Amino acid sequence: MVGELLARWWRSLSHRLPDAIAAIAARTPQPHGRLPHPYDDRSQLLGWLLQPCWPLIQAQPETEILTALQQQVSLLGHGSCSRLIECHLGVAPALQHDLLRRLLTEPVPRYEDIKTALAQWIASLLPAHLEVADFPLGDRWEAFLYESWPPGWQIVLTLAVAHWAGRDQGLFNAILADGLFGPTHHLGANLMVLRESVMLGAAEWIAPYLASLPPDCAQTMNFAFLAKGLPAGAVKHMSPAGQEAIAQWLSPHVPDQAVTLWTLINHLADAAPTARELLIALVPQLPKKTRRQVEVQLLRFQPIAAHPPLETLSKSDQRFLLAMYQEWAQQDEAALERLLATARGKQNDAAVSASRVLADLDSGPVSLEDWVPLVRSRFVGVRVNALTAMATQLAKQSVADATLKDIAIALATEDNPTVGRKFCDLVAEWVRRRHRVPPVVSRCYLLPANKRLVGDARVSRERRPYAELYPFSMRDAMPRFAVPLTLQS
Repeated sequence: MVGELLARWWRSLSHRLPDAIAAIAARTPQPHGRLPHPYDDRSQLLGWLLQPCWPLIQAQPETEILTALQQQVSLLGHGSCSRLIECHLGVAPALQHDLLRRLLTEPVPRYEDIKTALAQWIASLLPAHLEVADFPLGDRWEAFLYESWPPGWQIVLTLAVAHWAGRDQGLFNAILADGLFGPTHHLGANLMVLRESVMLGAAEWIAPYLASLPPDCAQTMNFAFLAKGLPAGAVKHMSPAGQEAIAQWLSPHVPDQAVTLWTLINHLADAAPTARELLIALVPQLPKKTRRQVEVQLLRFQPIAAHPPLETLSKSDQRFLLAMYQEWAQQDEAALERLLATARGKQNDAAVSASRVLADLDSGPVSLEDWVPLVRSRFVGVRVNALTAMATQLAKQSVADATLKDIAIALATEDNPTVGRKFCDLVAEWVRRRHRVPPVVSRCYLLPANKRLVGDARVSRERRPYAELYPFSMRDAMPRFAVPLTLQS
């Protein structure tokens, strides 16, 4: 209530906010019956008070209010602390430095919103505040990365430098040079800056920097830093021309650094023809296990008809090809056919994984009729995935009575309760759309003795309708209709 009044009458009451903050901070913390000791309820009270006030404070930050909040920053919850940091964007440097000094006395909380707010705020102070006297973080960017700080601050400061490096080519080149030719104890911070800054705008600066190096630099260069600092996600931020330029620069060094550079060459191969040629050429130089992995990676450049059956591959190789088929299936019918064939296969892991990928596709490529053969699969996981996908698709498109009959017949001897529940979900969705129970479903009963679903018009008293055993699916859905349901026999 107090917070709402402050939000409504901000002009007349805002000058009382520091007093209210001080009063809450001065009260004796009250124990909480359900929370362990020590529990400080002042953080919650400050959160209630400040929540409606933050937009007003941020819109017109006043020195008195910010100073009062800084003095109690240790009592603020992670949400309030993040908002306080945001309120210090664009205020006087003295206020910013005061808050930073107070925050540096404590470890950074584990909450991501505070880490993100801190990194972005500190990045906004750089590099201008390095020249301001008494800046709490010093006057050199090297101190941010390579000196010791309280717990949690190293990551925050490294991310702040990465934001700065993403907009400053000179700083980016300096950090890249230190990673390639500097001491090894700097590698951790340099790697984080390289990965983050590439995704923040520095991607196109790598190729020009490499081109500026002398020809004999390879003798002292740390190629592993370059390979680890440019994972697949970072490479995607580069233009095809930039990737091709990097591949051409790496070309003379690949024969001596094949094991180190193959991952980077593999990332570049999608967009850079030179990298693709290098990847093919370096396969014989790799260890046997790595060679097999690269051979599977190269399958993405070959027609699907030339791919080996997924059943013959390791699980990791199966995951790679399935992810690739999933990406291609929307436009490439061969990829969709390979997924369907694998889901109908005789190897459990491959079939279940392929059916899961099919279920994750948009409803366009896979029709409801395509799922019917998978309902007959010997593997429970395939049947469950097929029925789940059909129930989802049925909400958008209709299914013929004959198709539902085929599914019911295929599950006539089903003894797995999960599959049974999924079938009831499918029938319930069918009933919602048609406002009637299909004939074949009205004759489906469950034999409790052996948990088997059978289709039989003449049932004994010991058998109960299948829907009664799963009241939260088909049977529960029926009373929700505004029109009467028709039970056909």
